[in-house]
Amino acid sequence: MKSPKRTKTNLEILSFLAQNKPHSTWEIAKALNKGYRSTNNMIQQLLDSNFIKIEFKKPSSKNPKIEVEYYGLTLPGLLNILLLDKEVWKQIDVIAEKHSDRLLVFRKWPLFVLKNMRKEIVSSFQLTLSSLACAKATANLEWYDMKYTDLAEKIDSYVLGSPALTLPKQRMNELFGDRFLRIWQTCKEDPQLKIFLKREIQDRKKWTRERLDAVKKWEEWF
Repeated sequence: MKSPKRTKTNLEILSFLAQNKPHSTWEIAKALNKGYRSTNNMIQQLLDSNFIKIEFKKPSSKNPKIEVEYYGLTLPGLLNILLLDKEVWKQIDVIAEKHSDRLLVFRKWPLFVLKNMRKEIVSSFQLTLSSLACAKATANLEWYDMKYTDLAEKIDSYVLGSPALTLPKQRMNELFGDRFLRIWQTCKEDPQLKIFLKREIQDRKKWTRERLDAVKKWEEWF
């Protein structure tokens, strides 16, 4: 998640788009009480960084011959504002609803809230983002080696506690308390979440075997 040059304005734009439907440059500038030119410059920077994208275009109300672009967040943009701005977490229920197409965790957000699991999911989500930022800085193998098809799948797996599936129960409790056991109990009650975690278990079994085979070969080499 490469970050563009951080400014107060581009963080405000990301935060605004995280909590709202797609908007045009003029609408964003007006909502944030910013100048059009400076807002447009920040939008171009965020576009170049793949933090926002053009969601759709429609004719201008003042001049139908001109198409106006409307911008929304990409998944990297959404994850970065959640990582960089603690204040947006106060609106996480709204954000989850508006971006339910981006993550399985967001699609199932109402279920976690209903089961009084909001605190656990928020905590796991925040730790996941911190872990990802740390992994990018340190080239952590755990993040880079698992064969996920996309970023969304990786985020979902970590928020739902996939790495803890490789730990003995006692060790898991020492590290995380009963957070993941409670999350998994909720997941077991939902067919889609249950299938997702069962697939995670199979993938981790395969990944563990591959790592063990690699260690044995290196052992022979040494």
